[in-house]
Amino acid sequence: MKILQTLALSTVLHMLIFVSYGYSALQITPSTAFIGDSVEATVSGVANSSVDTIRFQINFGDGTVVKSPVFNGAGNFSFTATHTYSQAGNYTISALTTRTFAPAAVVIPPSTDTETRSVTIQDSPVVDVLPRGIVGELPRGIVGEEYEQTLYTTPAGRSNRYRITRGKLPPGLEIDRNGNLTGVPTKKGAFTFSIQVTGLGGA
Repeated sequence: MKILQTLALSTVLHMLIFVSYGYSALQITPSTAFIGDSVEATVSGVANSSVDTIRFQINFGDGTVVKSPVFNGAGNFSFTATHTYSQAGNYTISALTTRTFAPAAVVIPPSTDTETRSVTIQDSPVVDVLPRGIVGELPRGIVGEEYEQTLYTTPAGRSNRYRITRGKLPPGLEIDRNGNLTGVPTKKGAFTFSIQVTGLGGA
């Protein structure tokens, strides 16, 4: 008598499910600025496991790229970078977030996502300025004695730059970027000059 035996084969399928952490958040301050003003970009993201890593990269859209250090462990992480644009225009700022998952038994490729925001950079306006309360003529100075006068603009700017556009200051005097005209005059006479301020960034 011949006995037929049946061999039952079973296969176990190991399935892997990728779970997304969601997109990162990107915040730009301010969204409109002047040449010479600082623009701040902050990107944030979440790592859910103590063995995960997360890293940010911010591209300011004009060739400037800033990378964060690598953050390890679970938690909310953020990275801030500042940048000053040298040319007017509309720029797209992008933030790349790279997460590396490191479970014990499997190898999972890194996960990336990108957030973008826009920033507008404007040319700095140029205005003529005069001392507050004085029209056309500054207070008189005396040779050999300290002289001090402050110039103002309305509205005041965050990154003003003062310069002489016509004429010359009296010898011994100078003006700084904040509009402070100071020094000790070394020569007697009448001196006529024009001052301009650029870089008005708002009050």
